[in-house]
Amino acid sequence: MAQHPILLGQYPGDKKGDPARVAGGKINQDFAELFAAVDQLDGLTLVAGPVTKLAPGANPTANLTGTAPNYTLTLGLPEGAAGAGAPNSADILAIAERDDLLREIAGAGVPDRPIAVLDFTRGVQWVKGFYAGASIPALAAAIPGSLNGRASTATYFDSDGLMKTAAANVPRIDYDPVTRDCRGYLREPARTNLVTYSEQLDNAAWGKSRSTVVPNATVAPDGLSTADKVVEDTTASNTHAVAIDATTSPSTQSWLSIFVKAAERTRCTVDSLNFAGQDERTSVAIDLITGAFTATGVNPSAKVENCGNGWWRVSIKTLRNATSSYSRLNVSLADASGNTIYTGDGISGIYVWGGQIEEGSSSSSYIPTTASTVTRAAESLQIATSSWLNLAEGTILVEFEAIQPPAGQNDFAFTLTVGTLSDFFAVYRTSAGSGNGYVRSISGSVTQISATANMPWPATPAARSAVAWKAGDAAWAWEGGLAGSNNAYVVPLSMPLLVLSSSGAVNSMRIKRIVIYPRRLSNTKLQALSNQGGWS
Repeated sequence: MAQHPILLGQYPGDKKGDPARVAGGKINQDFAELFAAVDQLDGLTLVAGPVTKLAPGANPTANLTGTAPNYTLTLGLPEGAAGAGAPNSADILAIAERDDLLREIAGAGVPDRPIAVLDFTRGVQWVKGFYAGASIPALAAAIPGSLNGRASTATYFDSDGLMKTAAANVPRIDYDPVTRDCRGYLREPARTNLVTYSEQLDNAAWGKSRSTVVPNATVAPDGLSTADKVVEDTTASNTHAVAIDATTSPSTQSWLSIFVKAAERTRCTVDSLNFAGQDERTSVAIDLITGAFTATGVNPSAKVENCGNGWWRVSIKTLRNATSSYSRLNVSLADASGNTIYTGDGISGIYVWGGQIEEGSSSSSYIPTTASTVTRAAESLQIATSSWLNLAEGTILVEFEAIQPPAGQNDFAFTLTVGTLSDFFAVYRTSAGSGNGYVRSISGSVTQISATANMPWPATPAARSAVAWKAGDAAWAWEGGLAGSNNAYVVPLSMPLLVLSSSGAVNSMRIKRIVIYPRRLSNTKLQALSNQGGWS
């Protein structure tokens, strides 16, 4: 796929880092052709060559010389392009691989250029006058009053399809381990894995029922040879399983999860056992070749994720009652027909790795443990806005992906806020039913917008919304349609923080992108921006 870069430059009246506005946007096409043979531009060192001035209206030219990773760029730009004239060599800041983003946010004749682009799927972090690059921590550091952090390590899937561990305070940009598509900034609440020896099923912490465990038998989802094999014995007409218990709180929802992979056996069942001690429980029977599964139990809820290389992560819900003190994660091997009661052959089995029991409304990213439980801290990402965002009017496009089903809490995609409920503007996914979009704004403790109508959650994992405001004129669009408006809108008095994640967050989400415009765009443009094909 050809790479489409952005030119970052400086023009009269603009600050460094402002996307270039040159030659009717055609420079993007030239650059696309220029870099079509370049497979990877990350880490590209670019030295600006001479800038030539062409006749007004002439097509721009761009030539790249040198060898990877160091290149020299020579530009030919029309005199007076975009009314600003051609830049000097010293004004050219960088070329970056960013798909076709330039088509949307730059180019001459585009009057509605944004003031900030946080596109986590492309690695573009840009706030006009402050920062242009790919680093979330650097962006937060460049704007006084901003905050980025997570006081622990955390796991995610990287672009190579393998699970990786991010260091403390390093944001996670998560990828689909099968398609390798970037899914965005992964935001999760604090969670504790209550299972010990999560990868060492041969440890005595794991009970074995008519089975044995062969340690480190194959490659795990993180690329290391730490996954164990559970092998059935020859007992007739019985189950062959491994299980582990963890102390959980009564009347509190917990999620149990584990990674499983076919070996000689291609089916298994993952259960939340201790039936008498649970008011809600789930049993999942899964085909380890296709990933097809059925969930049964009392108010069952389950999720099966394809983690690549034959691995499936099975997550199941349980809710224990006061008659017990623990929850049990159980994995039973099954024969070719899916029966868990059968006669074992003494050699067949499946691969199992990464057990987790956590209290919360959904399963979260894997937290490895050894001799003790481990807690993953919550993410915090807050961008101070007072120095660059005029609150009198504006437009925000947000695309976000729900990770969990609605479960008692609203999932906020972003909040412009003063830090209290007295003044804010936010886009959520509601907790009720199948989950709807939810736009809410309060000014001076008076509700201005509280709307969920015309915003059903789409069939795709991610949703897009565009909201706009100025005094007496607010509107919001959802998935390409105008969802609502308020012709008596009162702008909040103060919203100095753009909050994408906070230490008090209780739900998980992936945020793909947020784009902020310094003007109240038209309702037609709101619909175009929120359309799934409107920003690519």
